[in-house]
Parts: sequence; structure tokens; C-alpha cells
Amino acid sequence: MRTYHGRSKIGSPPIDVVQNLRSRNISICAAMNVNRMLLHKWHDWEFNRDKFGNYIDELPEKIRTLNIEQYTTVMNNVSLHHCEVISKQISEAGHTIVYLPPYSPFIHPIEYMFSKWKGEKRNKRSENSEELYQTITTASSLITSSDCSGYYSHIFRYINRCLRREIIEDRR
Repeated sequence: MRTYHGRSKIGSPPIDVVQNLRSRNISICAAMNVNRMLLHKWHDWEFNRDKFGNYIDELPEKIRTLNIEQYTTVMNNVSLHHCEVISKQISEAGHTIVYLPPYSPFIHPIEYMFSKWKGEKRNKRSENSEELYQTITTASSLITSSDCSGYYSHIFRYINRCLRREIIEDRR
């Protein structure tokens, strides 16, 4: 992922020579609440049921260390999230699952967190895979409590409209 914009003198196009960094996709799985990012894992491969299940196993333990008694897991409609094994893991830990309606990332606060995370990573302009991995780790620590509460405040602008089944086109 590279930066989208550049600067140059008036009348000349922005030119930036960058090293070609060919890498596989990096998949990130993360959980957050209104106060912080709770847990994140990233891999050079896609999350499958087993890898996601391992992540889900770690999540309740992490939440217990933060003294959070009860939580609701909000997930989008990726087929992996609907897996019976995953649902069972979460409910056996004594927690609730809520699935978002299709095509509604604007009411999922973690989408805004991922956007900031990607923006921070893009600004670092990693030159090789090692720098990229370090940047991903560093960028995750730049997501603040204020950011997280702001993401939740933002989605509440849409919740009542969603409950009224309005078509929402002004998702800025």
C-alpha cells in the first residue's frame, strides 16, 4: 500500500521513485471497545476458521485481564464469522454476538479504526517487508482512546436511521 498523494512545484507533476515492494496480502483481526483496541493479530495469510478460532480463544482471556465483565461481539457478515464453531466459542465464554446488516461498514466502529491504521501505515512508506511489519505494529499503538470513543460517537449518528430502515447514502 503506497501513498495516494504527492507534492511538487507549481506546474510540474509530483514524481516519487519508490522501491517495488511486492508482498502478499496481510490480514489483520482486531477487537476494540469504546476505550481502546483490545487485541489484534496479523498474518501474511488469510484468516481461516482455525486461525480465527485461535484468535477468538485469546479474546476472552484478554478481556478478563482488562476487568471487563460482559461484552458483546459485533461482527460483519463475512462467512467466517457465521461459522458455528466460532459462535459456540463466543457463547460458551458467556458473551453475546451481534451481526451487522450487509453493506453497513459505516455502523461498525472498527472500520474507522482500520482506516486510521492503514493511513498511518501508508504515511510511513515502508521500503521492505521488515519495515512494513514494524510499521503495522507501531501504527496500531497510535490508535488512542479518544480515537476509539470518536468512532463510536460517529456510528451513533446512523443507528436510529438504521433502526427506522432508512436508506443511508450520506455516509461521510
